[in-house]
Amino acid sequence: MIKGGSVQVDKSAKIAKSAVIKGEDITIEENVEIGENFNCISARKLHIKKNTIIKDDVRVFCRELTIGEHNYVLENVWIEGSLNSLNSTVEIGDRNLICQWTRINCNEKVKIGSNVGIGQNVDIWTHGSFMD
Repeated sequence: MIKGGSVQVDKSAKIAKSAVIKGEDITIEENVEIGENFNCISARKLHIKKNTIIKDDVRVFCRELTIGEHNYVLENVWIEGSLNSLNSTVEIGDRNLICQWTRINCNEKVKIGSNVGIGQNVDIWTHGSFMD
């Protein structure tokens, strides 16, 4: 299910039937693949650029998310912050690999450049109250 104010999905994109995508401004470019149980709630903007593959059971909860071209986001990755935080934005560059069980907290802005690999079970925190 894709639900938003402005929704643009390229006809070549492959999105699993179990995927849930909600936001005000949604753009999914050509040759994007989104796996089973993808759950994305983006209050403002979701933009997934061409040739990006997002595997199963990925969760996204933030105000804005931009994923660049030629990215791989593997299973069980969580990108989560607060829809109430104005800074809850994530920008991911081009040609990256984010491995399984990575958790990116985005209560504040997170920017990942291009040509980056993030290994399995990595936690990225933007605030000081983690592990409480």
